[in-house]
Amino acid sequence: AEQDQTPDFEMLSYYQELADGYRLAKQSANEADTLRKQLAVSRRVFQSERDKQISLLQESFSAQEKAREISALKQQNALKTAEIETKRLQQHVVMLFGTVLILGTFLLYLLYRKVRSANTQLKQANDQLAYTSTHDPLTGLLNRRSLQDYMARRTAQGERRKTPAETDAFILLDVDFFKHINDHFGHQAGDAVLVELGRRLKRLTRTDDMVLRWGGEEFLVVLPGVDLAGTLLFAEAVRQQLASERLNWQGITLQATLSAGCTLWPAGAPELAVLQLADQALYQAKQQGRNQVVAR
Repeated sequence: AEQDQTPDFEMLSYYQELADGYRLAKQSANEADTLRKQLAVSRRVFQSERDKQISLLQESFSAQEKAREISALKQQNALKTAEIETKRLQQHVVMLFGTVLILGTFLLYLLYRKVRSANTQLKQANDQLAYTSTHDPLTGLLNRRSLQDYMARRTAQGERRKTPAETDAFILLDVDFFKHINDHFGHQAGDAVLVELGRRLKRLTRTDDMVLRWGGEEFLVVLPGVDLAGTLLFAEAVRQQLASERLNWQGITLQATLSAGCTLWPAGAPELAVLQLADQALYQAKQQGRNQVVAR
C-alpha cells in the first residue's frame, strides 16, 4: 500500500535498486519480476507524461483558438462599430446635406421674393413714371407729351396708309370766363371745375379717342378717323351737354360753358400747323361770344 502511494518516479528508482540487489544476490527470478514491475511503472510514467504533454498541447491549442476567436470577435466588433459609425456618419452627412439643401432652397426663395419684389417695385415705379410723364396730375387726363407720342406714331403709320383722305379731328376747348370762377370762388373751385369737366369729356368720348388737358383751362380732344361734319356734330353735342349740366362744389352751384375750335389733320399734314388752325378756330369762337363751336 505504501508502494502504491509512492510517486511513479520514486518507484522507478526503487525498482531499479531492488533489481540491482536481486542481481547481486543471484536471484534471477526476483530480478526479472522487479524489472517487469519497473517497466510497467515506466510505461505508466511515459503514458502519464504523454497524456500530460497532450493535455498541455490541447490546452495551449485551446488557448490559441480562444485567443484567435477573441481576436476575430474583436475584429468583428471593430468592423461592426466601424460600420455603425459609417452609417451614422452617412446619416449625419445626409441630414447635413438635407439641411443645407433646405436652407439653400429657403435662401433662394427669399432671394427670389426679394428680386420679384424689387422687380415689382421697379415696374410700378416705371409705370408710375410713364403715367406721370403722359398724364396731367390734376385731372388724370393725357397731357401734351402723350399727344407728341401719338403724332409720332401717326406720322409713321401715315406712310403706310392706302389713301391720304383718312383724317383725325382736333377739337380744342376752353372754359369760358374761367378767371371769373377763380377770382370769385378760389383756385380750389377752379380746379374742381377742371376735374369735373375732364371726367365728363372722358364719359362722352369713345375708347379710342384722346382727351387731353392742353394747359390751364384748355382741353384737347383727338378723334381718329372722322370727317369735319362728324367732328362738328360731336363738338356741338359735347358743348350743349356740358352747358346744360350744373357743377356743384361745396354746396355752391357753378355754371361753366365751353368754346371749341375744330379742324382736321389729314395724313401727311404738319401737326403744328393743324394745331394752329384749331387754336385760331377757338379764338374765333371766343371773339364771336363764347359757348359755341367754330371749324377751320
